[in-house]
Amino acid sequence: MTGTIRTEIATQQDALTGIEKGEWDFFVKRGLLTVDVIVANSRYGNKYLKTVNDGEEPNNLLSLPECP
Repeated sequence: MTGTIRTEIATQQDALTGIEKGEWDFFVKRGLLTVDVIVANSRYGNKYLKTVNDGEEPNNLLSLPECP
């Protein structure tokens, strides 16, 4: 990852678009483990954010604290 590190974005759609265009990279860091956030498609064709499967439970994104 190069460039500026941002800790917040405007919307989930901004994140989806930024990842798909290759403009942004997101990750979740927990302790020493860093896991990439990617765009996935539901079986209904809806795009959503998820982390690369790292075999850890609970889900990396769901375990993050609530945004203020």
